[in-house]
Amino acid sequence: MSELQENIMRKTILNALETQYYYDQLQHLSTKGEETPKQRLQRLYVAFLSLLNNLTEDREQQIFTGWYAKLHFVCQAYGLGNEWEGELQGLRRLLRKNSIQVFFEPSEIQFLTALSLLTRLVQIFATEDAPQLLKSNYENEELISLIFKEESEQKVGKIFGTVQDKDTEIIYDDQGRGTASFTLFTEEHGMISISVADIHYYSKKNTVFHQHNLSREIPRLMSYQPVSVTNLELVGENQFVSTDKSLIILNPDYLVDASAIAKCKTFKGQTPYLYLLSKLEFFAGNEGTFRGKVINELLDKLVENPEITFQEAYKDAFIENSIDAAFIDKDKLKEISRQLKEHFFVVQKHISPYFDNLLTTEPTFISSKYGLQGRIDLLVEHNESELKDRKDIIELKSSKAPDVQLSNGWKNDLIQVACYNLLINSTFEKRTGISALLYSSDSQNGLRDCGSLDFDKQTAMEIRNRIVSMDMWIANGSIKVFDNLLKSVEMANPAFFDMDKAKDFNDKWQKGSQLDRAYFIEFIALVMREAMFAKVGGIAGSEPVQGFASLWRNTPTEKTNNFSLLNELIYEEWDKEETLLTLKRPENQSITSFRKGDIIVVYPIEEDTENKPHSALHYQILKGNIEEISSEKVMVKIWSKHINQAFFESYPKWGIEPNLMERTFNDLSASLAEFLGTDNHKKGIIYGQTEPRFDENFKIDYTNKGISQEQNEILNRALSTKDYFLLQGPPGTGKTSAMLKNMVDYLYNETDQIVVLLAFTNRATDEICQKVKLVCGDDFVRLGNVKEDSIFYNNSLKASKSLDELKAKIHTSRVFVSTVSSFYSNLRILNRDDPNGGKLTFDTLIVDEASQLLEPHLCGILPKFKRFILIGDEKQLPAVVTQPSKLSKAKSPLLHEIGIEDLSQSVFERLVENAEKRNWNKCVAMLSTQYRTHQDIAEFISTEFYKTLKAGSKRQFEPLNYYNPNSEDELEKFLSEGRVLFIPTKSEKGTKFHSEEADKVVELLRSIHRIFGDDFDEETVGVITPYRAQIAQIYQRLDENLRNVITVDTVERYQGSERKIIILSMATNHAAQMRFLESLNTKETVDKKLNVALSRAKEQLILLGNPQVLKTGKFYGKFLEWVEKEKLPEPQAGS
Repeated sequence: MSELQENIMRKTILNALETQYYYDQLQHLSTKGEETPKQRLQRLYVAFLSLLNNLTEDREQQIFTGWYAKLHFVCQAYGLGNEWEGELQGLRRLLRKNSIQVFFEPSEIQFLTALSLLTRLVQIFATEDAPQLLKSNYENEELISLIFKEESEQKVGKIFGTVQDKDTEIIYDDQGRGTASFTLFTEEHGMISISVADIHYYSKKNTVFHQHNLSREIPRLMSYQPVSVTNLELVGENQFVSTDKSLIILNPDYLVDASAIAKCKTFKGQTPYLYLLSKLEFFAGNEGTFRGKVINELLDKLVENPEITFQEAYKDAFIENSIDAAFIDKDKLKEISRQLKEHFFVVQKHISPYFDNLLTTEPTFISSKYGLQGRIDLLVEHNESELKDRKDIIELKSSKAPDVQLSNGWKNDLIQVACYNLLINSTFEKRTGISALLYSSDSQNGLRDCGSLDFDKQTAMEIRNRIVSMDMWIANGSIKVFDNLLKSVEMANPAFFDMDKAKDFNDKWQKGSQLDRAYFIEFIALVMREAMFAKVGGIAGSEPVQGFASLWRNTPTEKTNNFSLLNELIYEEWDKEETLLTLKRPENQSITSFRKGDIIVVYPIEEDTENKPHSALHYQILKGNIEEISSEKVMVKIWSKHINQAFFESYPKWGIEPNLMERTFNDLSASLAEFLGTDNHKKGIIYGQTEPRFDENFKIDYTNKGISQEQNEILNRALSTKDYFLLQGPPGTGKTSAMLKNMVDYLYNETDQIVVLLAFTNRATDEICQKVKLVCGDDFVRLGNVKEDSIFYNNSLKASKSLDELKAKIHTSRVFVSTVSSFYSNLRILNRDDPNGGKLTFDTLIVDEASQLLEPHLCGILPKFKRFILIGDEKQLPAVVTQPSKLSKAKSPLLHEIGIEDLSQSVFERLVENAEKRNWNKCVAMLSTQYRTHQDIAEFISTEFYKTLKAGSKRQFEPLNYYNPNSEDELEKFLSEGRVLFIPTKSEKGTKFHSEEADKVVELLRSIHRIFGDDFDEETVGVITPYRAQIAQIYQRLDENLRNVITVDTVERYQGSERKIIILSMATNHAAQMRFLESLNTKETVDKKLNVALSRAKEQLILLGNPQVLKTGKFYGKFLEWVEKEKLPEPQAGS
């Protein structure tokens, strides 16, 4: 082992600071004190995971899908060998077991063995040997081996591992059947070899009618990729072969939707490119999708009320889908209504025999075994005790049905049902029942039993794997995927409309310049990587990004510790009309990261699941959003419209976890494809190659409307642009309240222009609506899913009382306000008819919060307008990107030439930098007067980050008068000493929490609460800290009455908010952690996180932290110097 270490140490990976950090952590852990081996192993686990991230995601341009894969990569990439890997995988297993099993009590020898392994692992990559003091803890002990290997059975139901090697060629026999092998590193069996063989199925005429070509999966395998293989047979030592039941599942944690897989199957072939095509266009809706939505609504109505008439059901279904109806000709709507009446009676006829059973429409299921997710149209659960395991699937289709004599269903429909079979069978292991298609267009043979669909399941898994491989290729920046798109689609012989889509994209691709292609490829790779991290997890800064896979991969304990689970919730009420679920929270669970509006999943909690991470896989999961949350209860708006109350009553306890909104990533891909087809002039504008033009004769004076001379001058420049204008709005400068409002005032009252206003978040969008309402009254449209209790509900399309009123809103309104994501879904409004002929062109687009939007967010929207105005602040926090920073660096020199070095930079920041570089001074301006933060606090922000920012009101220069400097309370005396206060602390052993700081924060909060008395409210004081563990430390100590009025959160969640007093608890114990606390711009002239944190305070700022640690940060060091040297206690009023 020493020789191996010596060879590896020549490739030093950790720097001196990181080396010292890990040795310090391990030395702290080696001190017994009062902690048990279990407690010390728990902290060792944190250090172990931190080191793995340091060696993989922080340094490698590769996507990892779990800790097992990361450790396997480290061992293979750095040549540690199989013995080392066996020990380290055993270490990982021991640490995880200790974390998830409450009753597991490790021995002192197990702890020392773990400490020894981790110390030696650090030493391999460190700048120096481990300190002798650290090594002396275990050197004279009889340590044990952690290698674990399970004896293989003859038949194995499933094996999971990471790919080590594979055959480069498939060997075919004289019948065209292929064989291939690959090696898999598994947790249970170590390194194994798997050989797979194709199976051909022959008809009575001796012709092949189905092929199960497992060998074709092998070329798609990538090194270190997670893979599951089912139904294998052991034929020798560590040698397995496939059987006729075997399936290969690439990246099983990477869920693919059943409908996406079905989309790829055509009458004569199959191709994953049809899935890709659907991601490369915005959903526009058409008569077919309207018909499909309405027939499914009719099914909902029938299940809810078997006695309902068609007229009653259709009226409700039409209202639900009225926005789609507004874009369909009236005569066509009448024809669709007539057709759907016939469909309604077919559906009623076939489901009426099931009315005595438990019927659920659109239940959602997930399967980590097969890497699938899906939403079934109708699930029938039988009430008879002898049929308790019977669950029937009915998939409703409104399209024309195939001849029943030839087939039970179209091939793509059968594939979809096959996926649902896999989902249901893996959820309910004892499940029996039928799987059927219901063609509502067939009055005679509408309901068709599909049988077992074994061959279709094989085809479905093959398509799924091709989709996963394609996503991986795109994430890795493959150009060939798009070069081959048209040819691959043609070979599958799809429907004409899919062929037209393929030709349309290929036309854009072929006409695109080299720059266009580089822009498209690198940004769609960024988007795909973000989607992958959202699905399987990763690391963002210092905190883990769990990914949707944590739903089944992590234990309740792990998720609770990460604040990503509301557990042990007790069912209280189900409001069927409002689809509102009320759950009671346990008394000891007041701490959570969930907020009102969060998108979540809800599922039943099994009894005794402490050590079982897979509870959510055993039931249907419900999707929805949090309507209200308090320390006592949580109310969830469930999206499914028909759920039987008996389902809720059957399970006393429930869990809530974050949901994944996959559509967001699809919209970004569609935006990039849209931009690819934009005309070259517009591209030149957005690339920053073409200088924006201005109307030199434009002039207005709005100083009489409450804005300053500077604001009026900038307003003139913004409104005179013919192409674009960039407005930089530092914190508190009135970029929305003054500038955006007056832009709308002019455009609405002085022109006939059509204006769209966008923002990234709903909070910012509603703030825009408040300003627009002051100018336009109710003459504007708020796009998106606006709730009925919202003050802007009457401005929504949904509030229209008739189809004519709805159409009038769409076709005559001149001001539209929306989030970016909702606007993607409503792009049809841009396709408005001009009364004078042709189509109307939308004039001005105004985007607030533009610095939080990536290039793909906007590149497909900006060219649709004559001009755009972007409002933002590139010196505040950007869009959240979860992939490691190394992956988001632009590779193409062509992108570097137009200023794109970092793909995670906003288009706003890039265009600002481009304008400054080219001296295009006309198109960019910064508001230089802020009205929020007192000058004593703002002075550092102004001089260090903005240079010219100044305070603009008398309040910002007044003395501090909240406290009595002569108080007998020493803490109140301290608070009275100045606007900016620093409380030094010493490092503790924890990595992401600080007990002393938590105690002092709570002491401060109690004093401030006492001093303010009745004037204390939610806007008085806020606490910002970088780590969720520190949030928990503070909340645990905080009085119940204060928890409801004080927000303790990260700086990312505080952006856009303000408080009179801000307390910053840094909870940072080692200099190596500072890189996670900082968010430097590319020129390293601004720390965006620090800027946002400081500028949340209006009247007072209190910072707690270790000065020696904080001073190692570039701007934290400067800030502390400024506090110490320049900020003297200000004179008190009357002194």
